[in-house]
Amino acid sequence: MSTAAESLKRLQTRQAERQARLDAAAQLEKVADGRDLDEKLAQAGIGATNKSNAQGVLARLQRQQGE
Repeated sequence: MSTAAESLKRLQTRQAERQARLDAAAQLEKVADGRDLDEKLAQAGIGATNKSNAQGVLARLQRQQGE
């Protein structure tokens, strides 16, 4: 029984390591193609995805006043 438990633990460890590698690769890909920066800019209200319009500008200014 301990052999099965040890095998399960090894499998879980390998799966966790593989998932960590996949996550790291995805993050590196985002950084390499600029998506990471685009996402950060969008969160800050800057960038092509956040086209300025009167309502958007007003909402951003109201959020800033609330801080």
